[in-house]
Amino acid sequence: MSKGTRIITGVGALALTLLFAFPPWIYVFRKAGVSSIVELVVPGPHRFIVSPPEPQNPITGNYISRFDLPRLLVEALFIIFITVTVAVLGEFICVAARQVAKKNADINYPLIRRRLEFAAKVVLGIVALCLLVATLIFALK
Repeated sequence: MSKGTRIITGVGALALTLLFAFPPWIYVFRKAGVSSIVELVVPGPHRFIVSPPEPQNPITGNYISRFDLPRLLVEALFIIFITVTVAVLGEFICVAARQVAKKNADINYPLIRRRLEFAAKVVLGIVALCLLVATLIFALK
């Protein structure tokens, strides 16, 4: 693993850590109606995990703040996708550049092409997996 890939992976891990330390919240307002309980769900901001936010203009009635798990998972998948994509492409480009930069050596263009094609397949697989998981999250919501 090259130095650049380690840096990219570290930045992605830091971004995930910050995301889980400051998750997205939702407000759930509950008000007893004539025949049933009315529930209103409003998206809230990102706040520190141990201090849930309070609504700016609270509606009369009871409210609770809770994690917005689907939004948290989509944001985490997006960070993972970007990190893996940049790391994989960067690593394959570094390997291809090292192959080209070798002095007095035969340049193995088919090998470089195969590696770049493999990188593209990995990225497309990750995109497909992220889209599938996001679709399942919103379908089950």
